[in-house]
Amino acid sequence: MSKSKRTRSGGDEPPQKRHCKIDLQGNQAVPLALHDNNAWEILRRFLTTSMSLSEMDDALVAYLSNQYSADNWEEPQRLLFSGDADDAASLRNLTILWKRHILDPAENSSVGMPASRTDSALSRSCVQKSHMISKAACKFIANQAEENDEDEDSDRRTVSQREVAAAFDNMASRFEDNSSISSQDRQDHPIYGALQHGRMYLLHVQRTTTEYIAEHLRKKGFAVTISAWLAGQLYMVADSPKTIAESLPSSLHLAVKDYTRIAEEEREAVERTQFELPNPAWLRIKSGEYRGNVAQVFEHLPNSVVAVLVVARRFPYSMPRGSQALIEWSCLPNNTTVSDIIQDDEVVRWKYKGESYYMGLLLKTFHCDRLEHIASPHADNIRLHLDSGWNKPFIQATLAAYSLQFLRIGDWARVVKGSLHGELGQVTSTDHTLGTLSLQSALDERSKEMTVRLQDVERVFQVGDTVRVVAGSYLGLQGHIIEMHGDTFQVCQDTTNEQVIFLCNLIFDGLSLGMYRSKCQDTT
Repeated sequence: MSKSKRTRSGGDEPPQKRHCKIDLQGNQAVPLALHDNNAWEILRRFLTTSMSLSEMDDALVAYLSNQYSADNWEEPQRLLFSGDADDAASLRNLTILWKRHILDPAENSSVGMPASRTDSALSRSCVQKSHMISKAACKFIANQAEENDEDEDSDRRTVSQREVAAAFDNMASRFEDNSSISSQDRQDHPIYGALQHGRMYLLHVQRTTTEYIAEHLRKKGFAVTISAWLAGQLYMVADSPKTIAESLPSSLHLAVKDYTRIAEEEREAVERTQFELPNPAWLRIKSGEYRGNVAQVFEHLPNSVVAVLVVARRFPYSMPRGSQALIEWSCLPNNTTVSDIIQDDEVVRWKYKGESYYMGLLLKTFHCDRLEHIASPHADNIRLHLDSGWNKPFIQATLAAYSLQFLRIGDWARVVKGSLHGELGQVTSTDHTLGTLSLQSALDERSKEMTVRLQDVERVFQVGDTVRVVAGSYLGLQGHIIEMHGDTFQVCQDTTNEQVIFLCNLIFDGLSLGMYRSKCQDTT
C-alpha cells in the first residue's frame, strides 16, 4: 500500500519529480527538501506550539510546493510521535535526525528555496496534488522560523508500532484543542461527486483518532459517519479501501486497523441515523476550539454541516485575556473593511476580516458529528445570547423551560397556553420525564386536578415567597420576596437581611431566578 499523498482520484496523476542532492558522507541521493532548515522548523512547531497535525501537513506542502514528497518526510513525521505522548522526547528524537541532514539547524538557511516561491504558495488556494492551504499554514509561512536551541547527542530511537499507537492519544488531544472548521474547509472536492454513490465501508480506527480521521476524510470530499454505536468506528462511502488509504497522510496509516465493506441493509440503517437537528435548537460543541460552548442553530447546510451562532472566543480588537463578551460593532474600525446589514434602523449583521457576526454572535460551521443537541441549557450558558437580542422568542421559551425544572409541589403556576389558558393553580405533582404537571385549581379545591404540559405554564410569585437564585453572580442566594413592582422583585437575603433588587423583565416573567439585578442595598 503506497504511503504517498499524491493519489486523490484513482492514481491517475503522473509520479512527482524528486529534487535530490548528493550526500558527501554517504554518497547517496538525498532529497533537497530534507536540507531545508525552514521545513524542519515546521515540524518543530508542531511539537512546541498549538499547531494541529493537519495544519502542519498543509504548511509543509505549501512551503515546499513541488519539492514535497510524503515518502521523504515519512520518517521525520513518525518521529513526531516517538515520545510516547511526551512532546519533549519526540522533539529530541526529531532533532537527532534533523542534524543528520543539517549540521547546525539553528543557523542554516533554506536551501534552494527562494522567497518568491513562498509568496506564490500563499497566493494559491490549492497546491499541486490538491492540498488546500489552511490559514494557519499561511500564518506560519509568514512568520520567521524561531531559533531551535535543542542540542541533544543521544542515539536515534526506533519508533515501534506500539509507540506510534500510544502517541495517537496525544495527537487527538491536540486536534480537539486546536481544530476549527470554517466554511472554506467545507468546499466540495471533485472526488465527492464520484464517491457519494459508491460502496460503504466500515473502518476500525484507533479510538483517540476517530474525529481527526473523520474530519480529514471529509475535507477530501468523502461522506463520513462516526458510528453511534461503538467507539473507534467510521462509516464512509468510497470506491475502494485503496482510495481511502491513499487519502490519508502516512502518519495515520497505522491508526486504521481494517476496512470492511458492509451490506446494503446495514448501510440503510446507518444513513437513517443521520437526522437533521431541529431549528431553532441549542447545541453543545463537542470538540475543537469551541469545545463545551453552547450555540444556537442558524441554518442547515449540505453534507450534514450546521451553521451556528456562538459567543466568540477571539476578538477582532483588543480585549483583556479571558474576556467573555459579544463582539461590539462600534469597536470595529470605521472603514470599508466592515460591511453591515441594517434592519429596522439597527445593524443586525456585520462582516469583518472574513468572519460574520449577528448582533455580536459569531457565525461558525460544524459537522453534526461535533454537535450535541441539548434541550435545556443552563441559564448562565446563554446569558450573552440573551444580551445579543437575537431570536428573543426562542430564548424566552428556553429560559421559561429552564425555570420550570425547579417547580415543586406547593408552588403556584398559571396556564398560559391551550384550552385552560388563564387557570391558576397549585402544583400537586410533576413528571419531568413526560414533561407534565398536575394543578389544583385555586378557585375550586374540590374540582378535578388539571394535567398540563410544563411548557404551557409559568411560575407565579407572591410577596412572602422564599426564593433561591440558581444562576448568575448571585448563585445560591436565598431570601424572601418583600416587594413586587411590575418586573422588579425586592428580595431580603435570609442570612444578612440585605435587600437585593432583581429586575425580571417580560423575558423572565415567571422565573425563579434573576439574572440582571441592581446593586445591593442595606436595610436599617
